[in-house]
Amino acid sequence: MSRTHLINSTIGEYRLVEKLGEGGMGEVYQGVHSKIGRVVAVKILSQAAHSPEFVERFLNEARIQGGLQHHNIVTLYDFLEYNGQPCIIMEYIEGRTLTDCVQTWGGIPLPDAIRYFQSVVEAIAYVHSRGIVHRDIKSNNVKVTPSGQIKLLDFGIAKSGASPALTVTGAFVGTLQYLSPEQLVGGVADVRSDIWSLGVLFYEMTTSHLPFEANTIGELCQKITKASYTPPSVMNQSVPKEVQNIIQKCLKKNPSDRYQSAGDLLQDVNCAAAAISIPPTRLASPGLPTSPTYPDPTSSGSHLSRPATSSTSPKAKSSLPLIGAVVGTVLLVAAVLLYFLLKDNPPSTSAQSQPGAQSAATQKQTASPGAEIYTVDCAEGRAAVYRNGEQVGYTPHRFQAKSGEQFEFVLKLEGFQDKSVRLTTTENKKTYTFMLEKIEKK
Repeated sequence: MSRTHLINSTIGEYRLVEKLGEGGMGEVYQGVHSKIGRVVAVKILSQAAHSPEFVERFLNEARIQGGLQHHNIVTLYDFLEYNGQPCIIMEYIEGRTLTDCVQTWGGIPLPDAIRYFQSVVEAIAYVHSRGIVHRDIKSNNVKVTPSGQIKLLDFGIAKSGASPALTVTGAFVGTLQYLSPEQLVGGVADVRSDIWSLGVLFYEMTTSHLPFEANTIGELCQKITKASYTPPSVMNQSVPKEVQNIIQKCLKKNPSDRYQSAGDLLQDVNCAAAAISIPPTRLASPGLPTSPTYPDPTSSGSHLSRPATSSTSPKAKSSLPLIGAVVGTVLLVAAVLLYFLLKDNPPSTSAQSQPGAQSAATQKQTASPGAEIYTVDCAEGRAAVYRNGEQVGYTPHRFQAKSGEQFEFVLKLEGFQDKSVRLTTTENKKTYTFMLEKIEKK
């Protein structure tokens, strides 16, 4: 049963302010430290899962995650108890999971997919170097922050050399579509099983489909154990051979035929990024973060190839300064004429009166002291945003406000029920993401 009454409860120095979700083992809340204002995620073991086995799994998760320090892995801050229930206090990650990215936008553009995958593999290589097998690598356990950073989540079924024997005899742990053949057949997982899951993830990111899909569990298991799947280039013709070769090697039926370490996999991913040399692009819609620029190819540690040498002849180069001077003079004259034309006839401001047409610079100038930028978003796509009966833009809709102000919006998206939302801005939360309900077809 959902424990909504925990809102405003205090666990240690943290006050629970919002419920973020729940799963089979626990419920997750957003919490704020009462003294320093740190925003965290608080995972509390569900009462329904309060058996010795689940308690031991929860403790195992905390022990494993507490020993990891990596920029692509969510950080564990503390382990506490609340009314006898164990609680994990960890870094709060704002953003979207790779599942959301794939489902909402129908796949991730190749430059972003490669960069994100590089970060995931780096994190897994670090995890493996600590003697840990993650065992639950999937798109829903990887989050992309608004700045484009990757964060690996959920070590609930991870296993290290010090972990107790948690696997139930005759059963397997993990998400079925990502499990390797050896996990299905014998329930045994090592680092090469994580390599298989990484192959499934890369396939999903580049094609927007899972490699192993079926109508029944039996059929799905049969496809996995035979490593039978449609090549990614058939699902998406823009998938280059370098990427397809990586996926194929990850998804070899025999573990000895796969990459033997995440480090080996990472080398090939880096080589693929260098060989393809695709410039980063903005994701398909403003609902996802813009890709940061790839590292300078000439800098130390970069995995991208150096840019091709210019083929411009010396004669052509020598004429460039003269051409530049002529063009500059023409532009200067045009600018002077434009100034005098507009001096007595300023441009119409009608465009600015339309919702969302005001420029960022103007917004900054007119912002009241103490105002900050907040964002209203929706998980299902680019919804129209209405306020006081008038459309003010589309999600993600950004607006200026001071902490403590209240706003009411209506989100509208074709195929979904209109959703009225009410929020109060706070200093600790800048993005408010809502979920819409599908209209049931009769």
